[in-house]
Amino acid sequence: MTSHRGKREANRRQIRQDLAFSAVRLFDQEGFDETTVDEIVSEAGVSRRTFFRHFPTKADVVFYDHEERLSLIEEALSRLGSDQPTLAALSELTEAIVPTFTEPEAFFLTRHSVLRANEALRQREQAIGLAYTRILARFLAPRLAFHSQGKLLADVVAGATVIVFNRAQYEWASSGGATDPFSATKSGMALLSEVFARVVEPDQVSASGQPTLVVISRDGLVQPDILERLGRALAD
Repeated sequence: MTSHRGKREANRRQIRQDLAFSAVRLFDQEGFDETTVDEIVSEAGVSRRTFFRHFPTKADVVFYDHEERLSLIEEALSRLGSDQPTLAALSELTEAIVPTFTEPEAFFLTRHSVLRANEALRQREQAIGLAYTRILARFLAPRLAFHSQGKLLADVVAGATVIVFNRAQYEWASSGGATDPFSATKSGMALLSEVFARVVEPDQVSASGQPTLVVISRDGLVQPDILERLGRALAD
C-alpha cells in the first residue's frame, strides 16, 4: 500500500513538473497571455483534463513548486531543536532551501524571464512570498515570547529572512546564473543576525562578552531617558 501511494505521488509530481516546464518554455517564447492551455498540454503530452486536475488556472502552473516548498520548509522547521539558537536555525534553513529556487537551472532562469515580463505574475509571486513569511513567523513567535512585542518581532525577522533569500535568488537569476546564491544567502543572513542578535538572542549576546548595562537605583526607579543616555555613553 505504501509503495503504491509513493509511486502515485511520484507520478503526480512528475506530471506537475512536466506541465510547468512546458508552460514556462512556451510563456517565454510566445508570451503568457498568448499561450493557450491547449498548447501547454500538447507540449507536455497530456490532456486538458489532466492539466486542470493539477492546476486551477494557467497562472498556477508557473508556481507549481510552491506547495512542495512550503511543506519542505515546515518539515525542516519541525526538525530544529529547541536548544538551537534561533538565528543560527534560520541561517541553516535558508541555505538548505537555496536549491529549491535554483535547480534545475534552466527552468528557474526561464521562469525569471517570464515573471519579469508579466506584472500580474510578479504580483502573484509577491503574494506567495507572504506564505513563507507566515510560516517563519509561526516558528519564531514562541521563541520570542519573552519579548514584550514578540509577535511583532517575529513578523519583522521572518520578513527580513524572506527578503534575504528572495534577493539572493533574484540576483542569481538576473545574472543568468553567474552569481553564487549560497554565498549571497549566507552573507545576507550574517547581516540579519548582526542586526537582530541583541533583541532575538539577548542571552547569547551577553554570554559572548558584549557589554551589558546594569543600573542599581536606591528607590528602584530609573527614568528611561537616563538609561538611554548611559547606554549611548558606554557604547561611545
